[in-house]
Amino acid sequence: MGWRLAEPVGFWSLYTPRRDRPLVGHQPGWVAANRGRDAWGTQMMCFPRASAELLLSYRPLYEENQLRGPTDAIVAQCFRDAGYPCYYHNPSLVDHLGKVSAMGNNWQTEHVGLDFDQDYAPSPQIDPANEEPTVSVASSPRTAVVTVYQDNLPREVLEHQEAVVQRWLPSACDFERCRVGHHALGLDDYFRQPRHAAYLILDADCIPLADWVIPWMLSQAQAGVVVGAAQRANHLKNDQHIYAGPCALAFSRATWDRLSPISFTATERGDVAEELTYRCEQLGIPITLLWPTDVVTPRWTLHPNQPFGLGTTYANALFHAFEISKGQTVPLFLRKCQEVITHAAQANLPTTVNDQQVRNVSTDYSRALPCGQFHEVWYSDAELARLTAAVQGVSALQGAIVELGCWEGRSTVAMAQACTPEMVLAVDTWEGNRREDSHHVTVRLARERNIHHTFVENIQSLTAGNVQIYRQESASFLAEFTGRIKFCHMDADHDYHSVRQTLLQLLPRLVPGAVLFGHDYATAHCGRDDLQGGVERAVCEILPNHVAIENTWWYLHTNRVPRGS
Repeated sequence: MGWRLAEPVGFWSLYTPRRDRPLVGHQPGWVAANRGRDAWGTQMMCFPRASAELLLSYRPLYEENQLRGPTDAIVAQCFRDAGYPCYYHNPSLVDHLGKVSAMGNNWQTEHVGLDFDQDYAPSPQIDPANEEPTVSVASSPRTAVVTVYQDNLPREVLEHQEAVVQRWLPSACDFERCRVGHHALGLDDYFRQPRHAAYLILDADCIPLADWVIPWMLSQAQAGVVVGAAQRANHLKNDQHIYAGPCALAFSRATWDRLSPISFTATERGDVAEELTYRCEQLGIPITLLWPTDVVTPRWTLHPNQPFGLGTTYANALFHAFEISKGQTVPLFLRKCQEVITHAAQANLPTTVNDQQVRNVSTDYSRALPCGQFHEVWYSDAELARLTAAVQGVSALQGAIVELGCWEGRSTVAMAQACTPEMVLAVDTWEGNRREDSHHVTVRLARERNIHHTFVENIQSLTAGNVQIYRQESASFLAEFTGRIKFCHMDADHDYHSVRQTLLQLLPRLVPGAVLFGHDYATAHCGRDDLQGGVERAVCEILPNHVAIENTWWYLHTNRVPRGS
C-alpha cells in the first residue's frame, strides 16, 4: 500500500459492513476504529507481520469460549488490548453477499458492504504512496446511548426500540447497538476504551417515554451524577440493597474513570452492574434513582409497598418490559413502543432536542379550544403540547395537580383536558403581576377587563368541570395547602425572589416522581435588571437538575425514598 507508518497497526479491514456507518462517518478514506467484541470483518483483513505474530500469540484466540464472540471479536479485542489502531475503509472495498452470515443469522442487509463500489478508486489528487490513514474516531465530546443485546432477542424488539430511541436522540448523541455473547461481559468489553463524554445504557427492552428523558439523564451524567432505574436483586441476601440498574443507567466517562477498575459482572453481594452503585456509595459519588410509577404485572419487591415487575414505568419517563428473552413480554413491549411513536406523531412533538425543530413544532390547539376567549397567546402550541405530555406523565401517581398563575386559562384548560377526571387546583389573583411592576402589562390589562370572569367562562365551556379555583397569592395558597403534590405548573410572578420562595415551598410537598413545569424561563427577565435573573436564576439555583427547552423548564423529583419510610 505504500504507507509510511510510524506507529504499529493492528489491521486494515477491506470489508466495512453497512451497520458500521456511525463508526466511520460519511467522509471517504481510511478511518481508525475498533469495535472490540462487537467487530465484524475477518472476511478480508490485512496484517503487518508484527501484528500477525501478536495475534497468533494471543491466548484467547485458542482458549476462549466461542460463545463470548466469534473470531472477528477476538481479533479486534487483541489489538484493542494492545492499544493498536485498526483501520476500516469508507466505502467498503469488498462486499459480503451471503444471505446467511457465518454467525448463523439472517442479517443480509447489515452485512452488505458499506457503499460498496466495485469501480471505486482513490481521488487522483491523492498519491496512494503518500496517503496517511486519518483517525476520526477518538475521545469525543459526544454522548452515546448504548444497547447491548444477545441473539436470543426477537429482531422486532431491537427494531422497535431503535425506532423510539432515534425519535428522541439528541443531535450530539450516538446510538450504539452492540451484539454480545453475555450481558455483563459485553458491557465490560464495551467500556474497556470509552470514547464518549457520557453514556446512557439501555436494555434492549427499555425505552424513553418523552423527548426530555435522554438529554436530562446525559446532562446529569456530565454533571457527575450517576442516574439509573431503582432496582433490587431479590434473589440475594444483601440487606435489601437498592441500586441503579443497568436497564437505564447514565454516567460520564470521568465518573467511569473514577470508578475503575470495576466490572459489570454479578457478585455474591450484587446483580449485574450493582457493584457500580456500591463503588459510588464508597466514593461519595451522587446517585439519582428513578422510582417505579406504574407496573403492569408486579413480580418483585423494590421497597415496602413499592413493587416492580413486568412492564415497569420509572418516573413516568422510562418503560422496561423485563424478561424479554423469555418472550412473555414481547407483545407488551412492542405495543408500548407503538404507543410512544404514535403519541409523539399525533402530538407533533420534536423528534430530538434541537432548538430549530422545537421552533418548528406546531400543534393546533385552537381547534382543541373552539369556544374559548383567549385574548393573549403567551403559550405557544409547542409549549402547550409539552405541558400536556408532562401532565399525562404523572397520571399513575397519587397527589394534587396545581397551577400557579392561570390568566385566561389557556394552559389550565389544556391541563384539565389532559388529566380528566382528576382535578386541577387553579391559583391566581387575576390582578396581574403587581409584585413585578405596578405598570406591568398584565396589571394594565386586568384593569381594562375582567380577567377572572373570562377565566371562569373558559373553564365552564371547555372542561369537564374538573378545575377548582383559588383566588389568592401563590405563597398564601402553598402556606395553607396541606396535601402532597404530583404536578405543579408555575407561571405566576417571574422575579427571582418570588420564584425562589415558591420553589422552596413546593419541594417538601412533592411526591417521588412529581414534576414541576414552568414558563418564561428565558424571556421574562431579558432586559430587566429589576427581576434579578428571574425564573432562570431561581430555577438554576434551587433545581440544578432541571431541563430547559426554549422558554419552558421542568424538574423531575426523584429523591431516594428513605429506608423504612
